[in-house]
Amino acid sequence: MGRNKPHFRLKENDSKVALRIVFQQVYACVYHLSTVRLFLKQSAAFTHHESQFHNPEKEFTERANSDRVVLFAHLRAFFWELHSIVDSLQGYCLRQAKKEGSVVPPVVKNAVRDFLKSQEWKDIQAIRNFSHSTASPLGARLEDGQLIYFLETTDGTTIPIPDHLETYLGAVRQLLQSVLVIPSELMAAKVHFNLPPPSVSLTKQTTPP
Repeated sequence: MGRNKPHFRLKENDSKVALRIVFQQVYACVYHLSTVRLFLKQSAAFTHHESQFHNPEKEFTERANSDRVVLFAHLRAFFWELHSIVDSLQGYCLRQAKKEGSVVPPVVKNAVRDFLKSQEWKDIQAIRNFSHSTASPLGARLEDGQLIYFLETTDGTTIPIPDHLETYLGAVRQLLQSVLVIPSELMAAKVHFNLPPPSVSLTKQTTPP
């Protein structure tokens, strides 16, 4: 790659680091996001409030608590992976420039700078940091008989989910595509996930509406 080219071209170097950033880390985020979606939609631990269960059996309560642990772990991992992608990308750009005896191209530096000033990045950092001090950055409230979930941050801000989870992943993927020239077939690759089934899905138990 010539030193005056505006992009670090993934397909023009032999760096396995770049491949890992784009493929392994992005799809790790997709896996965690898919698991969170599944549990929010299908696990009774997240579709019903505790007050809606009349005298639940001990086994049911234990399984519901297990589902909460699983979702919380994947939610935390999702934001840690997003943060790690950005860290990895910045490190890769610096190493690649050093390897070529050049500096990070302005277009790359500007793209990273703009992203680090974005609201999406501020949210990712705030939610990730909040997960240091709590079992989960996920909160909930009961509205019209339904549980409404939101993300919490260190400063007390609440962010609705799950739509924002897609927003955060989309913003990071856009950053990657603006900095690296990524083969379209890589980003479109089909990946099969063996998602963990909820322990207390609606099809496995009966509860009052």
